[in-house]
Amino acid sequence: FAVSSALADEEAADGDPKRALTLDQELLAKVTAANPDTANDLRDVPKLSRLYHQLVLLYRRTGATTQAKDVQDRQLELWRHWQEKLPQNVFVRHEVEAASLE
Repeated sequence: FAVSSALADEEAADGDPKRALTLDQELLAKVTAANPDTANDLRDVPKLSRLYHQLVLLYRRTGATTQAKDVQDRQLELWRHWQEKLPQNVFVRHEVEAASLE
């Protein structure tokens, strides 16, 4: 995950957002195929949220605003679920706020 994500970040920084988007989409497909239990296990949620955030930025950079909104909604829903489970958790509250501002 870390290596693939870093490669996509490098492509984006080097001025190739379409290639970065492709890499992040492939990474999301692999993460999804692994079937992480993000509804019950918080450990993978920050990584998935970061990937969603990167996808939102890349979709916007490439003019795909509908896809950006869809992914942003998924990211926010991910954190809202955890906010319901852990309503007093400062970290989760911060992540909900950050995802809402994007």
